[in-house]
Amino acid sequence: MIDHELLDETQQALFNLPCGVVVASTSADGEIQQVNAEFTTITGYTREDIPTVRDWVQRAYPDPEYRAMVMRNWERDVSNPGLDVFYRVRCADGSDKELLLRAGRLGNSRMVVALLDLSEFHLAQRELRESEDRFRMIAHTVDQVFWIVGLDPERMEYVSPAFESIWGLPAEELYKDPTQWFAPILDEDRPAVKTAWDQALAGEADSVKFEYRILRPDGELRWIEDSGFSIRDGGGRVVRMVGIAKDVTLRKEAEEARHALEQRMFLAQKMESLGVLAGGVAHDFNNLLLVVLGNAELALLDLSPESRVREKLDSIRRAARSAADLAGQMLAYSGRSEFVLSDLDLQQLVEEFTDLLEAMVTKKAEMKFGTDEPVYTIKGDVTQIRQVVLNLVANASDALDEAGGEITITTGSLMCDAVYLRVPHLDHEREPGLYSYVQVSDTGSGMDEETRTRIFDPFFTTKFTGRGLGMASALGIVNGHRGVIKVSSEPGRGTTV
Repeated sequence: MIDHELLDETQQALFNLPCGVVVASTSADGEIQQVNAEFTTITGYTREDIPTVRDWVQRAYPDPEYRAMVMRNWERDVSNPGLDVFYRVRCADGSDKELLLRAGRLGNSRMVVALLDLSEFHLAQRELRESEDRFRMIAHTVDQVFWIVGLDPERMEYVSPAFESIWGLPAEELYKDPTQWFAPILDEDRPAVKTAWDQALAGEADSVKFEYRILRPDGELRWIEDSGFSIRDGGGRVVRMVGIAKDVTLRKEAEEARHALEQRMFLAQKMESLGVLAGGVAHDFNNLLLVVLGNAELALLDLSPESRVREKLDSIRRAARSAADLAGQMLAYSGRSEFVLSDLDLQQLVEEFTDLLEAMVTKKAEMKFGTDEPVYTIKGDVTQIRQVVLNLVANASDALDEAGGEITITTGSLMCDAVYLRVPHLDHEREPGLYSYVQVSDTGSGMDEETRTRIFDPFFTTKFTGRGLGMASALGIVNGHRGVIKVSSEPGRGTTV
């Protein structure tokens, strides 16, 4: 026997639920007996607007095929209720909403249908999907790496496809092993990256930015600029990091090239200024020495061979000639000395004073000579070029320690491009082309970077004795012959000029 009082209490409880509720008979048309206020709020329909389920379907589902499907579902629910169904419903104001419906029995002759409005939920889902699609589209088209990581070091949440082109590794490998991000970072850069990363994950910084170098599997070195931002939960705890990594190799190379150019300009200006000073001093000094030498020679002519003053005048004359040699070196450095040009074979020049070269070096040195033929002739001043070779060999001999070593002189010709000819101490850039060369190498003590940058400065020397004009004058002579001097040296590994 049906307890109608219990049914009424159940029906009253259903009507108080925070969703739309409809009570209808189980007849074919489904006479609607009651609707609650939430149903009217959701759909805009009252019981008077839709006296039967068929009227509801007629108004809420404009499409005939869709309407027929809904009626079939109603007939099914009458005999087998309890299934959840999503419907797109036309409301009384003409708007559409997405509703979740579930039908159930209320006694033997009535059906109760509950409606839940999921329109905003589905709209949020669509907007989220669209947002994700836009993010993926951007991430797939830009040349920067977007990344997302959580606190679990064993899991990479997301990395954009640009990772493969920059790191040279498949993104799938990074998802399998997130440490693949850090493994290519150079050893000297890794500690700073790890420190910044740990600070961000610990919540000590809301954002971090750092640069580091990676070595790709193909051996190419890349500069990376990485920016990370902390994402926090409601309690202020960092829950994940998001960031952007980009390849800044070209920018770094441009900065290095600009710095190198600035250094070249600075050195060239310094050398030019010193050259002007040295040339002016040497020129005036030479004029004064001519007076000293001339008067010394005339005084010697007036003296008898037995005069005690002759010895003193000889000393004056020798000192003046040494000073003249010094002035000549300063003029050579400044590029203002006079060259007597002729066809010059560098190999023949070296061969002609081999004995002199062997005699001037330390006895513990082993001299070696070689040639990379052919050696093309140049237009040059034999005396000046010979002076350059003598200076280089003297320096090589001084660089050998007590144990001795080897000094190798090689001549040859070389096709040079603009990059090879670009050295910081030249007054002007040289034209690419075929050049002949003399190379002097030693197995001596070598030079550190600070010494290498100063070897062409006038009066700079590492010797206990000497004036420090050997390399300075060599530079002036080579500049005057439109050539270059290239120096490679490392402490303990010798020098090649």
